[in-house]
Amino acid sequence: MILIKMKKKYLKLLILIILISSLGLNIYSFMRHKYLNEKYKALVCFSNQFDETSLVSFIYSMDFSGYENSTVEIFDITRGTVIKEVLPSPAIQKEAEKYLHAITGIYARFRALPDTGYIVKIPFSPPLTTESPWPQNDHIHSVNELYILFPPKEVPYLMVLDDKYRPFCYYFEGSTEVLLRYLGLPPSSAEDF
Repeated sequence: MILIKMKKKYLKLLILIILISSLGLNIYSFMRHKYLNEKYKALVCFSNQFDETSLVSFIYSMDFSGYENSTVEIFDITRGTVIKEVLPSPAIQKEAEKYLHAITGIYARFRALPDTGYIVKIPFSPPLTTESPWPQNDHIHSVNELYILFPPKEVPYLMVLDDKYRPFCYYFEGSTEVLLRYLGLPPSSAEDF
């Protein structure tokens, strides 16, 4: 009789452990599905802006590859490839930080990404905290990567991804000549973009 009672206690404990494990796995599965679904929606929204899949992979390279890309990359939109990589220096990151803090307004065009031109991707490690009201209004409090877009015959502008990987584009005040020099590009090349 005692042996049967002890087995019932162990059986109840085993069932309780299985139920708790099952509940934990269901919660994890739900959260993972929600995260991937948000990422998918952001990617679909973002991919509607352009036709080139290479641009998608450039912008989302950190997220799809599983590791952070630690180089500054210059992407040619027309060719669909990275044309130059530069190791990030404190000077490059400081210059990009100036642009982030000098945001003057939102870039409000139907198609945020140009068909031609260049994009410079600058990584930040650790992520940069933004105090600018424009990104904060869009619930962006830290930035892992900053994208500077150079459309032809237009003023350069910034693109930042929020925590759901949705793009937000902003105008900023300041010259990009110093950054272009740090990247080894002639300052006049901004006009060629």
